Amino acid sequence: MKVRWNYENAVMTLPARAAEHVRDATETDLRVLLVLAAAGTDDGTEDLAERAGVTATEWESALSFWRGAGVIAADKETRQSRAKKTEKCPSDRDDAPTVSALAYSGEDVERLCREKAGLADTIAMAQGILEKGSFTPAEASIFAYLADHLRLDCEYILLLVSHCKEIGKKSLSYIEKTAISLYDDGIDTVEALEAHFKREDEKRSLEYAIRKLFGIGERALTAKEKEIVTAWVKEGYSLELITEGYETMMRSKNVTRPSFAYENKILESWKAQGITTAEAAREKSAGAGKTGNGAPSFDLDEFFNLALERGKKRE
Repeated sequence: MKVRWNYENAVMTLPARAAEHVRDATETDLRVLLVLAAAGTDDGTEDLAERAGVTATEWESALSFWRGAGVIAADKETRQSRAKKTEKCPSDRDDAPTVSALAYSGEDVERLCREKAGLADTIAMAQGILEKGSFTPAEASIFAYLADHLRLDCEYILLLVSHCKEIGKKSLSYIEKTAISLYDDGIDTVEALEAHFKREDEKRSLEYAIRKLFGIGERALTAKEKEIVTAWVKEGYSLELITEGYETMMRSKNVTRPSFAYENKILESWKAQGITTAEAAREKSAGAGKTGNGAPSFDLDEFFNLALERGKKRE
C-alpha cells in the first residue's frame, strides 16, 4: 500500500540508523524514541516520560539503549547530571545500594533475568568471583541496573567485577559507582574498559617505581606530584628515561633533594629536543656540555633554574 505522510504543521526527523536497531528495541524504547524525536531534546523533565507512557526509570533505560546504538548522544555534562540520580540512599553505609538500583524490584530482576540473555549467569558468576553466597534482592538489583539501565554488556560487568576484586574493592556499591563513573567518561564497551585498565595498571606500576626512585616510601603524593606523574604517564615517558632524568637532576650542584618539578623541566626540555630514550639523553648530556676544547658551553644548573622560574610565572 502506498502511503502519504500527513505532516500538517510539524515534522520530526530520525537518524536512519534507528531503523537498524528496531528489532532489538522494546516497545518502551520505540515510544521513547518517537516522543524524544518530536520534542527535539531531552530536557530532563518528567513530562516527556509521561507523554511516552513510561516511568522515569524506563525513560532513562531507553535513552541508554539508543545512545548505545549510536542513534543519540549525550555530552559529558548531561551524562553526569543523570549520574546524580544514582546518589546513595540517606543511609551513609558504604555498602548501601544507590537509589537507581533500588528502583528495580525483585520481580524486575527476575523478569530481566528471563529477558536478557546471560544476565542470570552473570549474577551467578559474580557471586563466585566475589566469593559471596547468594546475593540479596538489593544486591542483585545492582546488576539489573548495570545491564538494563546503563546497557552494559555482561562481559563488561564481569570484567569490572574481577578488576575490583583484584584491587581489594569487593563492595557491590563500589563496583556500581565505578561503573557509573566509567560510563560518564564514555568508557562503556569491553574494549574501552580493557584499555582503561591497562592505562591504570601502567600508571600504578610507574608510580610505584617513581616512589622508590624518589625515596618517598608510604607518604602520599601531593596534588602537584600526582599531576606531574599523570603527565609523565600521558606523555609515555619510560621508567628508564625518568631514571636518567632523576640522575641528571641529582648531579646538579644546586639540588640538595629530589624535586618532581625540577625533573619535569628536564624531561620537558628533552622532549622539546626530540629526546625520547635514556640512551639519547645520556649521549646529549655527554656532548652538550662540552665545546671543541673541552670547556663547558653553558651552565646546566643556570639553564634549569631559569626554566623553573619560567614555569613558576606561568602557574
